Amino acid sequence: MESSAARISLVPIDRRQSETALAIARGTSRLLRSLGFATISELPLPSGRRADLVALNERGEIWIVEIKSSVEDL
Repeated sequence: MESSAARISLVPIDRRQSETALAIARGTSRLLRSLGFATISELPLPSGRRADLVALNERGEIWIVEIKSSVEDL
């Protein structure tokens, strides 16, 4: 039987992102976790924009990652 932890997605799917962008976010979240960061995706910012990934570590460092997966994103 599959554990509930295995069914949890690291990146919520809201249909705004392409499959490629979702895969990049998943991989980047895994990398950040291996570096000791906790991550959250699609975080609304006070400016009204959204951060693709926000990561926080034990030292209080905050990293914001913007994902660009195609020429149209640039």
